[in-house]
Amino acid sequence: MQRLCLFVPNSFTLAGDFRAADAATLAPSATIDRAELIDPEDPAALHLRTRFDGAIFGVRGPRNRLVSWAALKVKSDDVWEIAVATEADYRGRGFARDVVSAAARHTLDNGRLPTYIHDRDNSTSGFVARATGFLLYAEIVFAEY
Repeated sequence: MQRLCLFVPNSFTLAGDFRAADAATLAPSATIDRAELIDPEDPAALHLRTRFDGAIFGVRGPRNRLVSWAALKVKSDDVWEIAVATEADYRGRGFARDVVSAAARHTLDNGRLPTYIHDRDNSTSGFVARATGFLLYAEIVFAEY
């Protein structure tokens, strides 16, 4: 891989876990109600609308800005993928579990399968996935150049 990077400097590989949850395995956080469904016209999430085509759930901080969010990406008629992020100053408070729980519940309520992919080196994201009931479905390796 090192030799490839010399010739293709923007190439990378990602090793990660592909996880899924269903009604039987989903373990929503006890504070799921801290996450709100964000209105499609809400200016706080407009930057996310360019990357995600599904619902967005968030926890707000000062000045009404989103400090943690989970967004859905429609992968097929049956599968919706969850992406999540929490600002560094707000980590460790359970906000990621809240927004992921809300997004997964919304996905299941709409008859779809929620999925969650995380880099194997991102132990915090793996913790959030496991804590909300996402089970390992497959290990993946992705390479792009």
